[in-house]
Amino acid sequence: MPGSEEIYQNMPSKASKVKIPQEQWQPDHGKHHRNDQHSTSNYLESQGRNHGCTHTNMLLLSLCVLLLCGIIVLGVLYAIQEKTLQQQNNPGSLTGQCFDGWESFNGSCYYFSHDALNWTASRDECRSVGGHLVIIDRKETQIYFTQKINKSENYFWIGLTDSEKEGQWKWVDNTDLKLKFWHKGQPNNSKGFGNHTTGEDCGIVRHVTRSEHNWFDEYCGSLNNRICEV
Repeated sequence: MPGSEEIYQNMPSKASKVKIPQEQWQPDHGKHHRNDQHSTSNYLESQGRNHGCTHTNMLLLSLCVLLLCGIIVLGVLYAIQEKTLQQQNNPGSLTGQCFDGWESFNGSCYYFSHDALNWTASRDECRSVGGHLVIIDRKETQIYFTQKINKSENYFWIGLTDSEKEGQWKWVDNTDLKLKFWHKGQPNNSKGFGNHTTGEDCGIVRHVTRSEHNWFDEYCGSLNNRICEV
């Protein structure tokens, strides 16, 4: 057919391929690289913030622990100080033990002084250590004191007086005298000379041979030893 060769020559070959511009199919490595850099930067920034928060939290936790320890230590020191002050003001402890120089008997602590004071000063001295002049309201206590006093030549004040009303004897806790261990002929309110003319309004215990009735009334201004009780 005339002209057919020319037609075939002008038709595209099956083997030929459509060419695509290179910039359209090549992967954008730069874009992916930029995205990777951005993701890495965000991750590191996030990790940095998390690390900073963790460090701050640990610091706050450490401060709280130190504060708690400080409070506990102060509490312990305060308790020790309170106990020490209590023991200083009260020679008789809760366990029934007594300080040096004090003697324990029947749940109480007793102090037999070596110095001599008048009755009022003796009462105040016993109060200053958290106690009082001894109150004898049981026979076993009186027997105990008799055994102790019989080894001494001293007179000891006890917490007994009728200074408010003559003949009405009361203990220092303002209770009436009931159990009595007066020596024969006592109390006699003897009036002497000088200041002693006011009579004998305070009680003492002293050595009496073979007798537990060893109470005497005495001029309150005289100087005698004392028995304190806690």
